[in-house]
Amino acid sequence: MKMGQKGGVLVLVLLVGLFLIGVVSCLKNVKLKVPRAVVRGQDAVLQCHYDLEGDKLYSVKWYRGNFEFFRYSPGENPKIKQFKLRGLNVNEGESKDTQVVLEKVSQDISGMYSCEVTADQPSFFTDMRTSELKVIDLPKKDPQIDGLKTRYKLEDVLKANCCSEGSYPAANLTWYINGIPVQEKFIWHLEPAIYNEDGLVTARSSIKLKINKSLFVNGKIKLRCSATMYKLYHKSSEKSIEFQRKRHRSSYAWLDDDGTTTSYASEQWEAPDERPPQATVEFYGPVARGGAASSPMIKCTIIILTFFGHFR
Repeated sequence: MKMGQKGGVLVLVLLVGLFLIGVVSCLKNVKLKVPRAVVRGQDAVLQCHYDLEGDKLYSVKWYRGNFEFFRYSPGENPKIKQFKLRGLNVNEGESKDTQVVLEKVSQDISGMYSCEVTADQPSFFTDMRTSELKVIDLPKKDPQIDGLKTRYKLEDVLKANCCSEGSYPAANLTWYINGIPVQEKFIWHLEPAIYNEDGLVTARSSIKLKINKSLFVNGKIKLRCSATMYKLYHKSSEKSIEFQRKRHRSSYAWLDDDGTTTSYASEQWEAPDERPPQATVEFYGPVARGGAASSPMIKCTIIILTFFGHFR
């Protein structure tokens, strides 16, 4: 083999060796941790972890969409550089190579966030991960149930509405009966209604089903509506429904003075077969001194009509 050919082979072997070193020892296991949702006005912590396997770090860059807003380069001075984006405020004192802290977030910064990690020479390997961040508003009020009666009898139709006011986006509403989720075929989720001019909305949902014995536990149904938003909000409203038993037609009830209800069996009367006789009573004025009776001053006839009956 000629000398020139040997030199070319050595160079090729050297390059392959350097490549293999880069493959064996290189950047890997880049993991991005971004909260799925953050409440408006709070801080958001975005974390980016990686394994350089002995290499040095060249840079960590953060993007919102396609725009870079933060860079950490340990070999430069200063190490941290910011690139202003509307609505993004980075807490530089809390940010470093593995995390960036966004202060007092607003809805404007919702979107896709990326972390790009680059190893130093000789490999200069680069890897990137992307995740979504949402900025939300929690409901202004707890969920409310309306349209519900306090008592139902078998075969009645139960109808009720639930709403959760003043959130962004709309809260998720879930119905439960005695702690068990209600099947979707009995539920209607309505379009969110506008709550105010700030973009907040009201979530709305309705339930409709026929009452049957299996729904009652110890004579009651516990109906609950829960409003949730990610893992940041969970509130519920619950109402109790009682079973209404059918009353016998011959019974009636009234409310006593003490507030309790008393029921009695109805009493039936029979009219007499014949009209009772009239009773006539005559009244006379005082007798004169001579002993003779004066003409009657008052004479009246009282007709007393009396029905004689008996209890059946």
